[in-house]
Amino acid sequence: MARNIQNALDPAERLAKRLEAEEINRQGRDRTVALGQARNNPGELGLGRKFKGMKATSESLKFATFENAVWGIRALAITLAESGTRPGQMFSAVRLLMRQKCGRDVYSDEEIGQGLRLSGVAA
Repeated sequence: MARNIQNALDPAERLAKRLEAEEINRQGRDRTVALGQARNNPGELGLGRKFKGMKATSESLKFATFENAVWGIRALAITLAESGTRPGQMFSAVRLLMRQKCGRDVYSDEEIGQGLRLSGVAA
């Protein structure tokens, strides 16, 4: 019987997802871009702490928005360093975390390197 109830809900769920997608398209947002990437916040860092390069107002109520990706990478590197990531492992840790959050490599090695240099925690 539970299976019949689930099957009955599937069309409603599909309709809700379709309406949500239409609303996103109407607003002009690109659904192929991860939200962290759209906010230049590859680590999806919250608003609780102020970082250099953070915009005064965020597009989200929970997550920070940075002026560009390099500042977001810098903030991510500082956060990882504070959690115990060693400087020699920083590049790999940042790359891996961004791949998990965004689903793919969206930033070049140069951008990651620049963010790490700005953070002062890794060469």
